[in-house]
Amino acid sequence: MHRVSKIFHPADSMLQKTKNTFGSKNQSLLIDYGLMKPLDKGTYYYLPILQRSINKTSALIKRFMHKIDAQEITIPNLTATEFWKKSGRYDDYQSELFQLKDRNDKMLLLGPTFEEVITHMMKFGQNIGEKQMPIRLYQIGNKFRDENARYGLLRCREFLMKDLYTFDMDKESSTQTYEEVNEIYDKFFKFLGIPFKKVEADAQQMGGNLSHEYHYLTPIGEQKLQECSVCNETSVNSTETGDSECPKCKSNRVEKCSGIEVGHTFLLGDTYTKRQKAHYLKGNKPVPMQMGCYGIGVTRLIGAAIEKLSTDSHLRWPFPIAPFSVCIVPPEKRSKAFNAASHYLDEIHNQLNSIPTLHDSILVDDRIRVTVGDRFRDARRLGIPLVVIIGKKASEPENPQFELHFIQEEKECYLSFNDLIAEITKYTQEKLKED
Repeated sequence: MHRVSKIFHPADSMLQKTKNTFGSKNQSLLIDYGLMKPLDKGTYYYLPILQRSINKTSALIKRFMHKIDAQEITIPNLTATEFWKKSGRYDDYQSELFQLKDRNDKMLLLGPTFEEVITHMMKFGQNIGEKQMPIRLYQIGNKFRDENARYGLLRCREFLMKDLYTFDMDKESSTQTYEEVNEIYDKFFKFLGIPFKKVEADAQQMGGNLSHEYHYLTPIGEQKLQECSVCNETSVNSTETGDSECPKCKSNRVEKCSGIEVGHTFLLGDTYTKRQKAHYLKGNKPVPMQMGCYGIGVTRLIGAAIEKLSTDSHLRWPFPIAPFSVCIVPPEKRSKAFNAASHYLDEIHNQLNSIPTLHDSILVDDRIRVTVGDRFRDARRLGIPLVVIIGKKASEPENPQFELHFIQEEKECYLSFNDLIAEITKYTQEKLKED
């Protein structure tokens, strides 16, 4: 049983929200409520409640990766600088690289991205034949970039990211893979339940010829976009001043907006594989593989979701990645309901915890010397989607009723024990239903 009294969240105050001095809701709320703490500029301790959301997000991404037969690997973070010089990207990225020397004066860097390294690994698979293609490999790991850190989880110097790298035999099959991965990305972002925009992007920096970005529209988004009121197309706004035009329908009836990039897909062709000699055998002839790379910023996604859904004083999460799905608030020790209704706590917890989609996602606020009202306000501020209150009506002998709050929808109802379990089960199934 997860108990509030045992969870480490060193907040300045769980009952008072200080003024937002960080410029972003995710940074302000996560720090103030004890979900993360800064170590240095752009680096953070992720504390237990936030770590649960990170774990859920990672598990969800893995589930969708496995739908396209992607296999999980681990890529070393510490890599040789020479790979970047061979690919020609060292000069362009040098200002963002964390570099160091080992005891033999060999130049190393902490990986900001891994196209060079994964291609180097594929170079050693010279016996890969046509029957083994396509190859789809992904990892979820930390990345490091020496950039202007700001806005909490949106722009860190160390961050968690999912990278998928695909290798195909030819341009036709790599394009099919690109479309398949984009389709699973569409399903993943729809499953999270937050409106998003998919836009065609510039692939030149990565060396490819086709690219798309996934964005949450928020005022603090760094990517300048535009929405067309004629064809509803969203595109990158490449002009700072003057009239803009929708590339799809050529209308100038566009409205500027800002987006936070949470996902990116690239079709790279043989840009990296040809240089690194990463080949497969077509018959007995070595042929460069056709490559794609596909990213989702795990921690950035969480920060962007909080930025999109939260108020200035209340955290809100997409249901699938909320740290906890349900919070149960038992009676206050001084109340009349304490002796009459406290036994329902274990019954409700055990029933809900036995539901597969809710297992290990139930939080109990066991601070029984704190008023029910204060504990409910804390649950609301933390953004727990469902809150069950065992209050005065639960102590009625004839027809005990339990208070159920839907935090995101801002509604509440009183239900019997069986109806309570049924309603939470139904709500959870709807929120976790895949198209």
